[in-house]
Amino acid sequence: MRKSFKYRIYPIKKQEERLESALDQSCFLYNQLLDIHQQIYLSEGETLSHFDMCTLVKEFETKNLHSQVKQNITKRISEAYKHFFRRVKSGETPGFPKFHKRIFYNSITFPQFRAKIKEGKLKLPRIGNIDIVEHRELEGLVKTLTIKKENNKWYAIFSCDEVPVEKIESNFKSEVEGLDVGLNKFLVCSNGQEIESPKFLKKSEKKLKRLHQRHSKKKKGSKNKVKSRIKLAKQYTNVRRQREDFHMKLARNLAMEVKYIGVEDLNIQGMVRNRCLSKSISDAGWGQFLTYLKYYKTIFDGEIIEIGRFEPTSKLCSSCEHKQDMPLQNRTFKCENCGLEIDRDFNASINIKNLTIKKLIEKIKLNTDGQSEIYVCGDSIRPFFEFTQERAIVKEAENYREIVC
Repeated sequence: MRKSFKYRIYPIKKQEERLESALDQSCFLYNQLLDIHQQIYLSEGETLSHFDMCTLVKEFETKNLHSQVKQNITKRISEAYKHFFRRVKSGETPGFPKFHKRIFYNSITFPQFRAKIKEGKLKLPRIGNIDIVEHRELEGLVKTLTIKKENNKWYAIFSCDEVPVEKIESNFKSEVEGLDVGLNKFLVCSNGQEIESPKFLKKSEKKLKRLHQRHSKKKKGSKNKVKSRIKLAKQYTNVRRQREDFHMKLARNLAMEVKYIGVEDLNIQGMVRNRCLSKSISDAGWGQFLTYLKYYKTIFDGEIIEIGRFEPTSKLCSSCEHKQDMPLQNRTFKCENCGLEIDRDFNASINIKNLTIKKLIEKIKLNTDGQSEIYVCGDSIRPFFEFTQERAIVKEAENYREIVC
């Protein structure tokens, strides 16, 4: 398993000057190579290969830049063109490789880093021994090391391969559940659990607006302009970290409590194009949450079952399976066939759970004893009749809720 480990480093003044110089030279070299790449294509109609750029980069004199960092710069340009042509072929928005401003070029990478952390020191070539806080043990085989600057703070990011994954035993409270993500309620589970959307960006909008106004009034190129930019970046970082912390804790709890989780395969990139909802969708961060959920399911037993994005989970009645139109403004599902009245998101989560059970049933195999069991990733789970009983109980609970309401 591939995994990244991020540590805080504390360079002294001379080391910080060398790191800043390395970033300056890396940004300059990146822009020069990109310019040469474009000029050759315009004049001769040919494109430089990665090998040609590695040969060309030797002609540039850089004092504080290691040879491996130079190789990584050529790789970044090659990857930029590779993804550009991939997006052109797939019909996406291409995004042609462009030149970098120095303030946005904030990292250098050592592709073949083999040194280790010794006595709280990280040895970097042409930089020196830097103090590092090793808050957790480094595991696996180190492939690359990236030194990154964020808001005047320096970090060392190790990308490691062959990281051992140890399964953690957990007493699951439920076998199968369906999850439906939304905007008003971040998450609705098929067992009735609701998680309100924290809306971290919306809560910080007033402060961000005030910082933007102060930043726009500062004189361009002054030290105060740099200070205000750092303050603004720190506020955005706080919002991002709050969202990450919320997603990680929620994903871990769900992975511990539920063995088989059904989720929708949402087209988030397409949904963000909606000008009315793009800000709220980005603030919710569904994609990041689902990524964390899949990661924690590699630690705990079970599996994530993805339901197709074209399944009518919001339009289908969870009781009688009658399909009807459901505009987005209607937050309550009223079935025209059986009269079931239920929350829209809760109805969708029950439908996701039913579809998840169907997908699991498709993986049934017969044992030597003739008993039907469900096999997922080589592990057997509860027999088929228990799933049918569970589904019947869900429908009975919905009908009871209809009578009470």
